This record gives sequence, C-alpha cells and structure tokens, in this order.
Amino acid sequence: MENNIYYAQAHEVKTIPSAPVMSNAMYADTTIHYPHNPSNPSNPSYPHASAPSAPSAPSAQIDLTGHNVFQNQQLLAVKNPIGLDQLLSTKKVPKGMCEFFINDINKAPKRFFVCDDSGSMMATDGNIMNEQTNRYIKCSRWQEQLETIKYQIDVSNAGNIDTTFMFLNRAPIIAGQNAFVDYNQCPQLNSAPNGGTPLCKILRQIINEIKPEAEMYRRQNKMFMIVISTDGESSDGNVASVLMELQHYPVCVTLRLCTDDDKIVNYWNNVDNDLEISLDVLDDYVSEAKEVYECNPWLTYGIQLHRMREFGLVSKEIDLIDEKKIRGTEIWSYVNIIYGHADHNMHEDIKKTITTLNKNAPCRIFNPMTNSHESWIIPKYMDGKCGCVIM
Repeated sequence: MENNIYYAQAHEVKTIPSAPVMSNAMYADTTIHYPHNPSNPSNPSYPHASAPSAPSAPSAQIDLTGHNVFQNQQLLAVKNPIGLDQLLSTKKVPKGMCEFFINDINKAPKRFFVCDDSGSMMATDGNIMNEQTNRYIKCSRWQEQLETIKYQIDVSNAGNIDTTFMFLNRAPIIAGQNAFVDYNQCPQLNSAPNGGTPLCKILRQIINEIKPEAEMYRRQNKMFMIVISTDGESSDGNVASVLMELQHYPVCVTLRLCTDDDKIVNYWNNVDNDLEISLDVLDDYVSEAKEVYECNPWLTYGIQLHRMREFGLVSKEIDLIDEKKIRGTEIWSYVNIIYGHADHNMHEDIKKTITTLNKNAPCRIFNPMTNSHESWIIPKYMDGKCGCVIM
C-alpha cells in the first residue's frame, strides 16, 4: 500500500467563455469570498476580469480546547460558483438545478469520497451509459465507479471544492484548495483494484479529521458530506458500530452500492436499520431510474440528476423521488428545483404551468425508461397512477 498522499498540483482552471456570466448574488444563502493570492493577484482560477479584494483578516480567539477559532470565518464549499455553473451548463443541467446543486454543496464545505479499490471490484457485472449514444455498456464494477469519480473530480475542479478521495488500499487524492486534478495522471485511477475492504479503518480516519472542526460546523449550521462507494462488506470489523460514531458529528452519509448481489444489499440494509443517522442508499443509474419511474413517472430521471446524488446532497427532497409518490402541491418543489424559482401561481393548473415552462425551456434529456428524449417533467403522466392531485 502506498503511504504518500497524492496532492494535485496547482493548475489553471479552464473556463468556457461561451457560458453566460453569472452573479454570485444568485446564491443568496451564502456570502462568497474568493481567496487572495498575493503572488498572483489575477489568479485565473477565479474567472472574469475584476479580482475581488482580499477579505479582512478574521479576528481569532482560542477556545477551551486550544483550537484557533475564527469568529468571522465563513465556511464555504463552492469557492468558484461561476466556473461550476459553466461546467454544469455544458452537461445540460438546467438553470434551476444548477442553482439548487451549488447551494446544496455549500451546505457541506468539506467532502469525503470513500472509494472501493478492493479486488472484488474487478467483477464484470457493472454497467455505464455512454452519454453520447445513450447506450449501456457492460463493464467491471471498478470502471462503473471510475465514471462517478471522474464526475466528482470535474465538479471539485470547477468549483474549487475541498474534496478528499479516500481509497481503501492506496493513497488518497486531495482536490480543491486551488488545485486542479487531472484524473488521467492519477496512479490511483489508472491501475487495477486489489486488496481487501478495510472500511472501518478509512471511516475512523475521516472521523479523526472532522473532529477538530465539528463545533465550528455546528455553529454555522454546516455539514460534512461522506459518500461511500463499495461492493462488499467491511473486512476489518463492524462498520455499523463505526458509522454510529458519526451520530455525534454534523455529517450526511450517502452509500453508493456497486453491486446487485442480494447478500451485500441485505448486509447494508441491516446496517442502515441499525443507524440513527440519515443514510441515502443509491444503486446504479438504470436501477435508480426504475425506482423513480415506479413512484413518479412524471419525472424524467436524467443522468445529470443521478450524478448530483452521487456527489452527495444535504437537502432531502431528491431522496424522496424513489421512495414515495409526490402528490399535489409537493410537485411545485420539484418544479422550482428543475426550472428555477419563478413567480408560479400554486393555485393554477400545474399541468398547464409545466407545459408553458417546457416550451420556454425546451431542453430535453434522455429518459432510460422510455428510451427517448423528453422534458424533465412530463405533464401527461400526472394522473391518478402517480398519485398527483391536479389543482
């Protein structure tokens, strides 16, 4: 096992000139301060001409534990919202969903992705979707996970988000913090998986890292995000008991299962039943799309929405789409998430409103359940079958 941490080297973050310039004021629930770089005041990592002045140094105090506490320090995840919005636009993420995603990421300033690189990830029961042809390709579990990791790195690069990729059997990758990760140059991502599944060890390392900052996160009503991708049981102890320790900290946990093996699914279901913390369990894209369709066929489960969930979401609205039928006025929340907050009259016919929105925002995305391109919200499927009450 490698012992050295792999730090991304500083690199210019490329932006897409054709994307519209946005105001940071859009994200009203956060105050954005770009870090000041004295050696390079016009740091290209922060797009657009006028570089903001450095924020005044926060006043520090020493708390009873001896930690340095910055009274005015604003915990912020997305330090480059314009760059992230540009990236998401190229991936056909609608405006409302971009706003929702960026604001949600800012609720969890630090993220840990636990990546399973054990030998069993070479099993060939995985699948990925070619987003150019919309065809499904059989592959190894490892290759399926790599598609998710590459998206997570892209988002971390574009938004300058503090992210750590914790592998079970090799050195971690540190992203964000004004660094650019080229996943083609990362040895962790370009060698075959091998080894056991020491999830307990990795989770304890994460707990040790969040402990010193936990109180500051609580004061600012922020969370740590932990996303666990795995295809097996922990090989070094009772993972449920370690996860229970997380109940004492401000954390959100997402589990991304990389297998359909009934034994493993049942194992993690039992773990979930023993926990008091919220655990959002995700399957592969097509399996999740089927679950969403069974509950809410009016919602197209695009790959963009699935990737957002794999990045980890604090807000719980999206968790519900594959768990319950969304009814009546509840649907307006999803209208706002996808199309953006607008002056919708909630007493109007929701089908008529959505039809108008679809005409004004004609972006259609691939629906794996109908094998065709459709609008994000499909009014014709809003009927008694999906439990919707039309106002």
